[in-house]
Amino acid sequence: TLLVTSAGESSKAISTVSAGILKMSVDTGTSTAQLAKGMYYIESAGYHGANGLNVLKTAAMGAKTENADLDTVAKALTTVLVDYGMKSTDSAKAMNGLIATVQNGKTNLQELASSMGAVLPIASAMHISFPQVAGAMETMTNAGMSARQAAQNLAHVLIALQSPSGVAVGSMQAVGLKAEDVKNALVNKGLPQALQLIEDAVGKKFPAGSVLYETALKNIMGGIVGLKLAAMLTGPSLQATKDNI
Repeated sequence: TLLVTSAGESSKAISTVSAGILKMSVDTGTSTAQLAKGMYYIESAGYHGANGLNVLKTAAMGAKTENADLDTVAKALTTVLVDYGMKSTDSAKAMNGLIATVQNGKTNLQELASSMGAVLPIASAMHISFPQVAGAMETMTNAGMSARQAAQNLAHVLIALQSPSGVAVGSMQAVGLKAEDVKNALVNKGLPQALQLIEDAVGKKFPAGSVLYETALKNIMGGIVGLKLAAMLTGPSLQATKDNI
């Protein structure tokens, strides 16, 4: 009833969905209660009938493999699918991306899945690919930051670089940068390359590590959060970030 009244499933298809969930419970060793709860979020994201069952099976298998809550995984999986305009048949590819992020970073699927919603809508709107986001988060979690904090910090910096403040624009101009050039580098070349562009320009103007250097970098990156993120993803960590991506 909830799938029909709240999640948008057709009353004509609910018997097929029910049968699919019952079979999936046996195939994946997951309770029907967990599957029904996960299906609610999948249906709410616009994947109905056979398409919804396809996404649900992928989410259930991923959750079982990584010992995570199915509903949390279903939310993260549908966030990736919806934000990047992917079909239900792409669900395995999206899940593999989430699991690869866990394998290469210092986090688990439960923590990652509950965090991705903070950054993926922003990144996809800026045409920044999932691997760009996941690769950066791998580097940040490996450095000791939680997945939730990494997602929030990354979202903060993306917004700061997309719509820089007057202070940021002035600091860019002072080191010979244009806001549009930074944005183009971010979208067309990638986050690490955009950060490196900024650091190189600031480094040519001020001695690395000086107060003026750190202040300019902080102003351009949107504050202390951006300064920390640049330190984690560039310099010695730049190649690792590129490899993760």
